[in-house]
Amino acid sequence: MSSRHDVIEQLIAVALDGMSAVAQCENASNDEVMSAYFTMLRRGINVALTLTKDPAATRGALRDSLYTVLADVADPRLH
Repeated sequence: MSSRHDVIEQLIAVALDGMSAVAQCENASNDEVMSAYFTMLRRGINVALTLTKDPAATRGALRDSLYTVLADVADPRLH
């Protein structure tokens, strides 16, 4: 099954809007916001691994995504 980019973007927009609204209302710290995002990521990974019909392919796709995130935050002075 291929991903539908428009559906993914809609899900992201709704999640960001909801997270931003609560963060502003509750005066959340940066650490709390990042903790929420990473907790949501971990829970999403668990759901993906539970629902998949091909665990090996799903794990590979998840690793590729995590490598991309790590590359995004790499210290450019070290590379």
